[in-house]
Amino acid sequence: MRAIFISYRRSDSEGEAGRLFDDLVRRFSEQAVFMDVDAIKPGRDFRKAIDESIHSCSVVLAIIGQQWLGSSDEQGQKRKTTICGWR
Repeated sequence: MRAIFISYRRSDSEGEAGRLFDDLVRRFSEQAVFMDVDAIKPGRDFRKAIDESIHSCSVVLAIIGQQWLGSSDEQGQKRKTTICGWR
């Protein structure tokens, strides 16, 4: 079970989230910090892994980049503000 969950959008805060992950791992250990790139094994259902992890963590850090409010999907529609089912 991981204690810290890092939520971010790759399009505008991947670098910052990666640096935060590195700092938290140095402080708490890799087993204590969840970040999708490092924690989800290839072939695993991504959404299910995220949902399970966020519900088992004590702390959720949401990294909000400069483009977060204006983010759009592939069709140009404004993205919904959702963190694993929470709005």
